[in-house]
Amino acid sequence: FENELVILELTGEQMRELGRQIGEVKGECIAGMQLEFTEKKLTRMLIGGKEVDPKRIYRVVTTDYLSSPGRKKLQILGQVPREFLGVKLRDAILDEVRALQAAGKPVAARVEGRIVFR
Repeated sequence: FENELVILELTGEQMRELGRQIGEVKGECIAGMQLEFTEKKLTRMLIGGKEVDPKRIYRVVTTDYLSSPGRKKLQILGQVPREFLGVKLRDAILDEVRALQAAGKPVAARVEGRIVFR
């Protein structure tokens, strides 16, 4: 894929809307965030282990594809300006894998419970 990384700035209120939209699509790849849904409603959202501050500005890294204006899924991402980083997602992943290997660390996946549906 040719997906390029972008940075978005979202308010805490917009982040809560993003969390709600992630629930509508039954999950999405996320990091640094924990979402909990009860009966399809967003009931808890933590960013960096803390409750979302509605007035704070959060910087989010995603792809140009997911943040394209006009997409039906995760629409909030397409409603704010994008800062293009000039880095392809695949290259960022490969760089991280190479850095882990060079440091003698394993490349491992783990279940972290980032999104919970009750």
